[in-house]
Amino acid sequence: MMRGRILLLLIICFLTLTSFIAITIRVYFSGSISSTNKKIEEQIIGLHFFVKANKKVIAQTIIDSTRNYAISFLPDKEIIFDFFITGFGIDTILLKSYKTFPGEIITWNIELPIKYKKIAGKAVCPKCSKTDLTCPIIYNNPPLVKPVVKNKDTLVRCIVNNKYYADSDVHSLISANWYCSRDNIKY
Repeated sequence: MMRGRILLLLIICFLTLTSFIAITIRVYFSGSISSTNKKIEEQIIGLHFFVKANKKVIAQTIIDSTRNYAISFLPDKEIIFDFFITGFGIDTILLKSYKTFPGEIITWNIELPIKYKKIAGKAVCPKCSKTDLTCPIIYNNPPLVKPVVKNKDTLVRCIVNNKYYADSDVHSLISANWYCSRDNIKY
């Protein structure tokens, strides 16, 4: 009788303690990256594909010779997961942000260039889902602008007349076409 009570007490203690432990399930993403543009198709192999959360890279891979990728990670306390792509001569481009995942195993086939939803001629930011602080990227040297001092920091804004000047003529067909100053991202 005493043994049964001790066993029951141990089971209750175990269940109580383990009920406070969050169980994390690994998330798997895989798919292909393609384009209907032959010149873009040639640039896809070797691109760096990665996921950031809380400003840290949590998973990364290189696009293989078949233009496929597979990436997995264990979500922890992160709220938003940002998926990026970059490569030689290509800015880091935000492809998509996830707050929740549609499952544990996700197939995501990506078509480049990404076609972003537009409202009143402005592309919706894939991170904040807004257009009020987005502007097109111009790959050219920016016009001369006066530095702005804010909180004892000197800032030189690359945005002039609602256009983001990339301060470079170097870009490719995959390069970002939009910038969101709220999230400081190119997409």
